[in-house]
Amino acid sequence: KLQFLYFIVPYFDIKMSRVLSSLRRELRCSSHADRVNFLTVFKRRLTEAREELRALNTQECEEFEKKYEMNAKNIVQAKDLFITDAKYDKMLQDIGELRIVQDQVGSLVIEYETENRLSVKKIKQPHGRIGYVYGRNSLQTATGVSMFMKTGNAGIFRSSSDAFLTTSRIIDLAKESLTETDFPEQSVDLFPRDRADFAASLKTEDLDLVIATGSPPLHSFLSSNCSVPIIHNTNTTTCLYVNRDAEPVQVSRVVENAKCQDPSAPTSLDILVIHDEYIGKEQLLVELQQKGLNIKVSSAHKAASEVGEVKDNTLIVIYVDSPEEAIDFMNDTGSGHISSVMCKHDETALHFRDALNGAVVLHNTSPRYADTEGLGIGLGLGITSGSFCTGPIGISELLHTKNFVSSIGRTRQAESYVTNPQATYGMRPV
Repeated sequence: KLQFLYFIVPYFDIKMSRVLSSLRRELRCSSHADRVNFLTVFKRRLTEAREELRALNTQECEEFEKKYEMNAKNIVQAKDLFITDAKYDKMLQDIGELRIVQDQVGSLVIEYETENRLSVKKIKQPHGRIGYVYGRNSLQTATGVSMFMKTGNAGIFRSSSDAFLTTSRIIDLAKESLTETDFPEQSVDLFPRDRADFAASLKTEDLDLVIATGSPPLHSFLSSNCSVPIIHNTNTTTCLYVNRDAEPVQVSRVVENAKCQDPSAPTSLDILVIHDEYIGKEQLLVELQQKGLNIKVSSAHKAASEVGEVKDNTLIVIYVDSPEEAIDFMNDTGSGHISSVMCKHDETALHFRDALNGAVVLHNTSPRYADTEGLGIGLGLGITSGSFCTGPIGISELLHTKNFVSSIGRTRQAESYVTNPQATYGMRPV
């Protein structure tokens, strides 16, 4: 029996690898019209299954309330789990709008000709097979499926176990839509629900990339079990700095919107950094307290530890003596994702733009705009400040670049590259 397994297990591994390689090729070479057709069918099936998904979600919410104590943290998570009519309508609307977004697969990024007459084209291509790990909002499953198929990527999904019922049903609907539109059923799949099985699956699944939203412990878990690049939102701490020359009316309006509109949103404000000479600081805090916010005045070295694990109506406030002190604090404490600065002069804003680590730096603008919808990108899968992907994760971030080089039979002569290196690497626009 052991000898049999020794020979048969590698055979199935090779066979599955060939299946997934064929899957990547079929999706990569699929036409935009076929991918749009899938989105149309998928949206129709989601519309028809609305009441069924609502019933599954109600069951999940009831189980969540029995399983956890309803403290402030879990109330926010229960809100994220619950599928409202507004959320469902927005999801269907987004999929409908995604159908008419211009196809970027195969689009030209840059074209040039080298000095030795090589024609080089850099074009956008799908990553391949992407793992997507996210939280309790099971509608992100439908968003992920739609964005992956729009860009010719296959996907394997993992939501919180609290949302497993609706997530698995949405994956079933996606598979039915794939079959109806003549795409391979393996284009979408589901990671195992059990954590140990999930860890084992990460090590054995044939993946090209993992996108994850969640806490630092999740990032550590993925890093220890994945051998592929991970785009991860490790920290969503959002900072806003008010300079001493900021306009009080603008500051009041922007800060209120940044914190009060939706305190649990990833782009909501966590830490308000105020220049000590800002004339409207006392009045601003009074107005925010009247809005029902819990104001905590802190110091720079304590502020990071006081930011809660889950966003709520608590706002941390610190005072600084200079813009440089604010920059140092925001780089050390912020998420590296979203930073906003309120100031009068453009020179100050440009200095913050260059000095801050944030993927999105906003000037006299609410950080609530710092997602794919607010930036006019459309659907998104989170925000990251990773080494090769920075900012909101939209359609463009689901594609990488491929170089296509052509000539009329050019051959490389080694000596010419030694004697004339400029001719080797020089290029001119076509």
